[in-house]
Amino acid sequence: MPATHQEDNAVYFADQHAVYFFRQDQLDERVVNKIGELLTNVNERVNLQEQISQIMPKDADKRMVEIIESL
Repeated sequence: MPATHQEDNAVYFADQHAVYFFRQDQLDERVVNKIGELLTNVNERVNLQEQISQIMPKDADKRMVEIIESL
């Protein structure tokens, strides 16, 4: 969603090299090309996986349960 916190989050992850980010006005052959690259390039997929795993908390599921149970 343009101009929302969701776009801000996507930009953050892109800046961390954990995702590829395309704005709605960029949804053209660039997206199709990038999907094709990712389907054929295992190293690129592994790199994205490693980057996002460094950003995301390892115990997020447990922390969410603790928060919900404390309510």
